[in-house]
Amino acid sequence: MRRSLAPATPSLSTATPSAALPPMRAPGAAGIVSPGLITRAFLDVLQALLWGFHNARSGVCFPSYESIAARAGGSRTTVYEALKALEWAGVLTWQNRITRMRERCRDLFGHDGWRWRVIRTSNAYVFRDPKPQVASVSASKSENPTGHRIKMFLIL
Repeated sequence: MRRSLAPATPSLSTATPSAALPPMRAPGAAGIVSPGLITRAFLDVLQALLWGFHNARSGVCFPSYESIAARAGGSRTTVYEALKALEWAGVLTWQNRITRMRERCRDLFGHDGWRWRVIRTSNAYVFRDPKPQVASVSASKSENPTGHRIKMFLIL
């Protein structure tokens, strides 16, 4: 027996306005983006990371997906997709931050014991400049020579 795809008549407790419901998208539909496409929502996530969480002095940036989503005005899934696309574009990379907890447990024979459990607390994000550096110019060299000019004149 086939079921109808049309929704049943909603009761008063489950009725919600259609504007509050997220749009339904099938895999491969127009709303699913390819890895190379940077959308406005992805740029909102990047701005939230750069201007809201990144510490320019120490380089520290490790917010949770939920706090990024709240700052960028999106969902957790949008943050995941944005970070994946931004890493693919070479703008940022991340590393999992983990902590180890020792917890009490029982083994198969009912004896008390201890085990270590690894928990991911958040991710640490590192930003990369996607603009390539000019090969002939070193970023750390100054055009002004080091030392004092007086010493140069005394030697000559």
